[in-house]
Amino acid sequence: MTHAYIITEAETDSEILKAVLPEMLTQDVTWGSSQGRYGIQSLASTLLATRQKPVLVVLDSDTLDTATTHEIQNATEALLGRVAPAEKFHVTVVMPELETIFFEDRALFARIFEHEPTALEWESGKYAPKQLLVQLARAENQPYTAWIVERLQRAQPAELARLRDQAAIQGMRDFLASNIIVTTQE
Repeated sequence: MTHAYIITEAETDSEILKAVLPEMLTQDVTWGSSQGRYGIQSLASTLLATRQKPVLVVLDSDTLDTATTHEIQNATEALLGRVAPAEKFHVTVVMPELETIFFEDRALFARIFEHEPTALEWESGKYAPKQLLVQLARAENQPYTAWIVERLQRAQPAELARLRDQAAIQGMRDFLASNIIVTTQE
């Protein structure tokens, strides 16, 4: 039985979150992805209106501009707020991309991806994280999504816990935890 929906911009984002979020919060979740911000907003609105289950929306800001990121967040929340009360959805806009979560801790990055980034790679990764990770996957002749999923599956529980403690992931965890508990008690 589906207790909530998680909607991302790409299948890779869904796969990253499946590996990072605690399994107890995602076992009764239905995943979906839709290319682009407007596709996600449309899908999330439809799910909220027709299924009446909690919806977690995860978007990339595709910018380093904080004001633009807040505008994306506010516009998406306003749109979804037209079809459901605010407690039924949560919008996370990651600046600039979901893969930014891997660029908070250099030592953790090196352990998970088995690559000690140069100073230039580390700095550029903060601004274009997916681009650097795609290059690392290509260097090993692996498709990006499969490569990143494999790395996350091999990560130690303590390493995943550190990823889960980051602000973007913590907000998702809190939303899912409060809605999964409420839904299962009904």
